[in-house]
Amino acid sequence: MAGSVLLYGLVFGWLLHKPLTIGTIRDYFTVKLERAARIQSPKIVLLGGSNVRVGLSCEQIEGKTGVPCVNAGFLADVGIDLMVEKFSPLLGRGDVVYIPLAYEQYFWSRRFVETQRDAAYLFSYDRATLLRMPLSRQMQALFRYDPPYLASAIAENLLAAAGIRRQAGGDRQFGAHNLNAWGDDTGHTRERGRDFAAVLAAAPAVPPDPDTFHPQDHYYTQELLRFLDASRERGITVIGGLPQTVDEFEIPEVVISRLQALFRDRGQPFIVLPNRSQYPRDCFYDSLYHLNEECQRQHTDDLIPLLEPYLP
Repeated sequence: MAGSVLLYGLVFGWLLHKPLTIGTIRDYFTVKLERAARIQSPKIVLLGGSNVRVGLSCEQIEGKTGVPCVNAGFLADVGIDLMVEKFSPLLGRGDVVYIPLAYEQYFWSRRFVETQRDAAYLFSYDRATLLRMPLSRQMQALFRYDPPYLASAIAENLLAAAGIRRQAGGDRQFGAHNLNAWGDDTGHTRERGRDFAAVLAAAPAVPPDPDTFHPQDHYYTQELLRFLDASRERGITVIGGLPQTVDEFEIPEVVISRLQALFRDRGQPFIVLPNRSQYPRDCFYDSLYHLNEECQRQHTDDLIPLLEPYLP
């Protein structure tokens, strides 16, 4: 039995990886952590999922405010506990973090967070970080693998060896090579987004439900609150905000007030754009959280005046 577990660990931890999907998380961390380590405090860090990576531009923020900036937006299923573990050591007094979580992220359970793709990233590519995380996180990462994962890992290695990458619209391929020096995703133009027109047209526009929106009851939000408290004690400002989404519904006031309370009760600010970060459907690229590059620039320009009062 011990031998079978050892063989399993060797196969999935050292021999058989998924370079086109899980490997992308590793590549994103490499680019963004190097940028965060290189720039001095005070700086601004945009932290979150793919809505941050695709929908905001650190290049613009730094250019217009003069404050060094790193876009630490990843994928939705990179847990906040992992992002905090990696970036907290690189934050210093006077730094500003902007974190506009997607509405559904506030409701994620411990089990959901611990069984996402970042579990495979940790075990395959970042075991040093995994060993610093809770035992339940380690066990979920160790036993993340199954026969479908084995089959897709073999396929990804063959595709990577043949020079084939994931397509991301037109001639654009998915991966960290789309990131600029600040960590912003680039090249997701309105023109290239036409490949996803049918996907966007069919995507349902669902507003958050005020009757069930009680984020403080869930694991992901509890992890966020711990980060807010720890940051306040270290002199770091963490600003909450609304994620960008379509303008086809009205975001309930009670939802916004509950999100504001999460941050303000911990002595941290929460900002709301006049349009509540809502844009027409043709502003989006391949999902209703991902702005195309043209609207990414517009959204960043709209956001900068609200961030400036908190910047050094």
